[in-house]
Amino acid sequence: MNYFNYDDIAKLSYWLGNFWAGIQYEMNNCPEEIRIIKQRDEISENYEEFKK
Repeated sequence: MNYFNYDDIAKLSYWLGNFWAGIQYEMNNCPEEIRIIKQRDEISENYEEFKK
């Protein structure tokens, strides 16, 4: 059986840490653009009375 030595595990953990940090950076600094295509109208004409 081949086992991973300490250096292999250290390199993998370093790579995974950088990979995760890159994902977090992209999520925080490059958000998806959100567009509102069409807003819904009020449900009924008596909506204000219904809320009271």
